Amino acid sequence: MKNFLLLCCVFSLALCCNAQDTLISDKGAITIANIVAQDADFITISSIDSSNKELVLVPKSSLIFIKYTSGLTEQFYVNDTIINSEGRAFPAKVLEVDDNSITYFYYAGKITEPVISSMSSLLLVRLHDGTKVALTKAIEKPKGFDLFTTNPSNEKKEEGTSFEYDLGLSDAKNYYKTKPEVIASSVIMGATSVFVAPILFATMIAWTPPKNLHCIANPNDSLLESNTQYYKGFRNGAKRKKASVATASYFSGLGAFVVFIGAMVNFYW
Repeated sequence: MKNFLLLCCVFSLALCCNAQDTLISDKGAITIANIVAQDADFITISSIDSSNKELVLVPKSSLIFIKYTSGLTEQFYVNDTIINSEGRAFPAKVLEVDDNSITYFYYAGKITEPVISSMSSLLLVRLHDGTKVALTKAIEKPKGFDLFTTNPSNEKKEEGTSFEYDLGLSDAKNYYKTKPEVIASSVIMGATSVFVAPILFATMIAWTPPKNLHCIANPNDSLLESNTQYYKGFRNGAKRKKASVATASYFSGLGAFVVFIGAMVNFYW
């Protein structure tokens, strides 16, 4: 047991040592670093390379997004609106527009490279101040700040990954709640696994896709009915979350059963 606790401590320390923050510049450059300090105007960062002791002062005005080690995020921009050729609108940060394409950044639960979409795939781009961008004209590239460390690939993500699908996955993670009866059933199945059959039923419960996906707390709930890609993303995200919760519940029931048997053995023997 002591060795196990020691291993857990070492593993936890290793996680802390590998902890890192992610910063996105107004050019879309991704920087992986450690935030040392920050105030209202500047952020002090250090390299994730422990041999590099240099500290860099980054103006907050040069950043559009930060994802902290804790998982919390901070957004420094007001969303622009992009409407594709199918009339679907979604929020994003427009970084650059030229004669043939538009480059934008969005966050849907995970950090991704800026997306490049062709003009032919869009209907309208409306900036946060209400200005409508003419898609046949070029606008000046936003002035930004080159951070000292960027993504090694330094390549922008090509259009193809559906924003609506990613948004559905993210919303499922944040808003979908596994039904109490699923959790209770999984716990009971785990506690009665000695009969073998409950294992099969628990597996079926865990991996059966949830039917009722609507949630009042979800601000994009209406998209489940109007957007196919969003529905697919939310459904898959909900399925994964349900499977994870049900599996954890099953093993908690199984663990309780094992503890009970152990207690009985110690009591009578």
